[in-house]
Amino acid sequence: MSHLDTYAELQFAGIDLLEEADRYSRGELTERGISSREASRLLKLSRTFFSKARHPRKQRDAVEAARRRRHSVDTLEVIRNTARGVHKGAEVGMWDLMVEFCDYEGSYDEIKRRTKQRVLEINLRVPDRVEKARSRRTLHISATITAWGTRRFSGEAPAEDLDGFLPLIDERTRALRKADNKLTFEQAHYDAVKSLLTDGEDGEKLAPVDKTYTPLVVVSAEDAFEIIEGRGDDVLLAATDGTQMTGRDLINERLSDYTYFGLVDPVNGPINLYQGERFANFKQRALARAETILCAWDGCLTPADRCEIHHIDAVSQGGGTDLRWLTPLCGHHNGRNDDDPHAPPKNGRVERINGKIHYRPPDGEPVRHREPVARMGMMDVIDRSPRSPSPDPEP
Repeated sequence: MSHLDTYAELQFAGIDLLEEADRYSRGELTERGISSREASRLLKLSRTFFSKARHPRKQRDAVEAARRRRHSVDTLEVIRNTARGVHKGAEVGMWDLMVEFCDYEGSYDEIKRRTKQRVLEINLRVPDRVEKARSRRTLHISATITAWGTRRFSGEAPAEDLDGFLPLIDERTRALRKADNKLTFEQAHYDAVKSLLTDGEDGEKLAPVDKTYTPLVVVSAEDAFEIIEGRGDDVLLAATDGTQMTGRDLINERLSDYTYFGLVDPVNGPINLYQGERFANFKQRALARAETILCAWDGCLTPADRCEIHHIDAVSQGGGTDLRWLTPLCGHHNGRNDDDPHAPPKNGRVERINGKIHYRPPDGEPVRHREPVARMGMMDVIDRSPRSPSPDPEP
């Protein structure tokens, strides 16, 4: 049997894979070579089908049907996500649909179309469906920047809302493509939305958003000399909003009137902040963000500027409020952090080890943030300096 045949055969054992994955932690799955993203997906699905449920009999029926129909993991994910879309108060509940959908026959695409149509028909009969649809409105803009220098954004809106302004967007899209036949439909669609946001519906120009930085410059003395001497193209810097730039970009385009300079200690971390002019408020927050650039939780890509300042050792556990106890964590990971280091680990916690911030998982050794931009913060800058003492070995 070829590798491709083995892969195809596994597609028919989706529920068995989820049942087996339910016995492991996320860390144990990644140790087997499964990506962290795929491990999270498998565990989320396995909890649906095998963790304690409010309707255990229906859960068992759904599992039996999924095994009988030999659905793939992808198909089971579609079934769960679509069934969860049924409105509260509908004539059929989520777990009734889970049992029904798991017993469907057909390919992934066929089941995806069929389940979507079924839930839509059910929701259309809910009296307050418009209000319920509106409660699901979202607009997600990614916190990270892609290698292309773009940000991804996606959203969901009530059909009635979109029907109100889509004709205007489509009209501008057609006009833009007529003026420039090299534009793809997707490019023209984006430009149409952007023009409506920046010009207004009646062509009135809105005030542009000021995108200059008031930065805390995380740069070594050697790199600063290169920038001053006009060789900044070769120096890559990181800002605490998660973006990266060259030294030339920083000088020519992005500096505001006020520049921060950070002082760093190789063992204790950031210790003070100085500013070229006027006040230096919130120096602890600024330095904490400059140390990690991103959320300090390994794998999180939220820029430090969008994070909360976390006490590494909680005040209730004897921690202080000076800089060595502070680090940025996004709201999600700040809530998940195991604050009590003496309690049984559940989600993991951030710690300062040998002067640097580490994430200690609940079932493994502490690690530093592996995202490249996170390794451009203050403590890494001094590591790269030839005058810096040899860094202590990682634990």
